[in-house]
Amino acid sequence: MFLRSSLLLGEDATEKLATKKVALFGVGGVGGYVLEALVRCGVGAFDLIDNDVVKNFIPISLAFSAAFNKRNSIHFTQRLP
Repeated sequence: MFLRSSLLLGEDATEKLATKKVALFGVGGVGGYVLEALVRCGVGAFDLIDNDVVKNFIPISLAFSAAFNKRNSIHFTQRLP
């Protein structure tokens, strides 16, 4: 599933990442990019902590108009696999 990460890190490290849980505080602008990168690397689970809501367009690849007035943490939980 994470072929490129596996090639870079090795199969053992990729399997370890899949068992890890990361707490991410703030999933707005920069946090959104960090979250996406961690998901693409194969991190297995997340605790997303962010009480802010999407109020205007922020430069993150995962924000869409349907996200406006939703809590950031809820939006990303629904958006990512």
